[in-house]
Order: sequence, then structure tokens, then C-alpha cells
Amino acid sequence: MNARFIRVCCFFVCLALLAGCEMDGMTEPDGDDDGGTDTAIRMIVTMAGTGEAGFSGEGGPASAAQLNSPVDIVMSPSGEIVVVDFENHRVRSINPDTGAITTLAGSGETSGEDALFHPTSAAFADDGSLYVAAWSEHRVYRYPETSSRDVVAGTGTPHCLTSDPGTLAAVSTLCFPSSVGLLGDGTLVFSEQGCNRIRMVGSAGFLGTLAGTGGAGYEGDNGPAENALFNPGSPTSPGFGIAVSPEDPPDELFIADTDNHVIREVNLLTGMISTYAGTAAPGFSDGAPSEAMFNRPTHVFVSSDHAVWVVDSGNHAIRRIDPLGVRVETIAGTGSAGYNGDDLPASQAQLNNPGGIFVTDQGDVYIADTGNNRIRHIHRNGDEDSGIHQHEE
Repeated sequence: MNARFIRVCCFFVCLALLAGCEMDGMTEPDGDDDGGTDTAIRMIVTMAGTGEAGFSGEGGPASAAQLNSPVDIVMSPSGEIVVVDFENHRVRSINPDTGAITTLAGSGETSGEDALFHPTSAAFADDGSLYVAAWSEHRVYRYPETSSRDVVAGTGTPHCLTSDPGTLAAVSTLCFPSSVGLLGDGTLVFSEQGCNRIRMVGSAGFLGTLAGTGGAGYEGDNGPAENALFNPGSPTSPGFGIAVSPEDPPDELFIADTDNHVIREVNLLTGMISTYAGTAAPGFSDGAPSEAMFNRPTHVFVSSDHAVWVVDSGNHAIRRIDPLGVRVETIAGTGSAGYNGDDLPASQAQLNNPGGIFVTDQGDVYIADTGNNRIRHIHRNGDEDSGIHQHEE
């Protein structure tokens, strides 16, 4: 059964129960609770990066450090903000107590021991291991907490396989792996941008295909995901982001089908695929998901309330699809690229080709503002705490 249908049914059942209750003293739920428009005023600040591209600031305040095209952001199990710093060929970590930034993975080089050539995405497993997609290396790495890294998938040679090889993923070729995620049983899922597929690696280490035939196009809705066509775009810049739903185990996988200008949904219980939002034509409009328009969405994130957040890179905006899947709204960005400052409502703030997003259970929104070389933080009006405490020198 469709997960969105179940959520909508539960919503209306709850409304029916409330209608029969004594209403005196009750308060009306806000947009986050009822699945409707989130009307809270959201203010935006910069929490990392000076805006100038470069590499500096190791061990110092993140706000004074230079970044170079940060493309993704995630939170570690212990609460660090982890930034995928694409052109610096590093994954960097921001301590939530001191605000200090340090390198977590990558040497800053494009080859050699510990090199990470253009990392694009990161995800943490339950055991604390860090998975990183090394886009231009055509590999996915795993960084265990207590040992050196190992190769999970990819030989380093870019090549699209015409069928699943029946071999270990570590000795199989890949082509521009872009976005990584983990299912409840530890299965690694990642998008292979250069081959128009969603791949997976289970506990035995074998490479499989979750969605996509390998051909480019826009077909396959309401059928098996493995027969679908995607159009992630030419791998000149990262896209084709994925996100799993927050249930344990997750029952949905969301895909930013970048050059089709839509968000696709794979039901992990049935293996069927559908379009969750977008018209397949580029544009910029809010409203019902089937009518809302996106422009080259590159990443997607599902928050704990089941809202789907879209990094609408071509519109330089962050969009939100409410938990019931009935409305798309713009949370941040004006539609034009730039940087017009901080401490203003997020809807009035300019972004510049944002690349990634992370939303905490408490509602804090962190954005990899790629073209501005910054990490931005959105909080509600009146909440001045960025969640990161810059240390005194």
C-alpha cells in the first residue's frame, strides 16, 4: 500500500477523532504537525565559511574557515556537523561545543594514500562508520571508527556495467557514484550518476541494482523501479541525490531526478516507482506536488516528520513537501543566485547553487550553499542559537 496514502488516511482519522472531543482549552496545531504549510518565520545565518573559496581555518572557528564548493552536509551520531568539501577533496567536521573545524577524511589531494577526489556525499551507519562517495574516483569508501578506510564499491575505472556482475562491489566498475544512503539492515544504497542507476551493496558485499535500466529518459512510473529511466544529467557537476525515509526499516527511497526536474519515489516494500513531485518541465512554482515545478533538483532529504526537503539547485532554493505529500512550499532562496547577507528571513535570502541539506529532529536546517562557499543554518524567529558555539581564541 502506498505510504503517502497511509499517512493521509491516518491524518483524516485523527481529524475525525478530534472532532468528537471537547475542544475547550485545545490549541490549533501548527503547520509542522498537521502536514500543511509551515508558516513559521525562519531566519538564516552563516555557520561556516567566509564566502571566499579556499582551504584554511583547520582547528579554528568554522565561521572563519574557507570552504571550496561544499556539496553535502550530514550530522554524525555524536552531533558533529560534517561537511563534504568538494573542491578541497575533504570531509570536514565541526565540533558542536567549540565550533572548531577539522578534517575528518581526505588528504586534500586527488591521488595517493587517503586521497578523496571530489567527494560528493556522506552517510553514517549505526556503528559509526562513515560512507563517502568519491565522485571523480568512481568509488565508495567506508571509514570505520577504529580502523583505516576500505573500498566498498568501485575499482577506480569509470565504466557502466550492462548488467549486475554477480561479483563483489569492491571489484566492480562504477561511473560517478554521487549520493549515498543506508537502509535499516545496513545495506548501502547509492546513485550512480554516470550510469543512470540506483545501486546497492548488501552485507555479503555484492553489487546489485535497485532502480534504473542504465538508459537515460523519463519512463517507468507505476512499474518496477528496475525498469525505470532516469536523467541525472551529464556528470559535469554532482546531482541525482537520494534519501531514505525515517522509518526503521525505511519503506521509501526518494530520488532527485535532476534533469527530469522531478522527485521520484521508490516503494521499498513493493519495488514500484512513481513521481512524487514535479511536472518534468523546468520552472519555479509552489502548490500541489503534481503541479509544482523544480529546476534541476540535485538533492533530497527526508526529515523525521516525513517532510521531503528538496535542494532545488537551478532555482537556488530549498523547497519542502509537507509530511502528507499534498503541498510544496519554498523555504529559502529567492530564485536568483547570490548572497545578500544573513540574519534575515530565509525566504528573502539568496542562495547560490545549493548542493545539500540536513534537517535535525528539532527542526534545525543546515544547507550546503555550494556557490557561496558557506554552510547556512535556518532557525525559527527568536532562536539565536545556531547550534554551534564558536570558541574563544
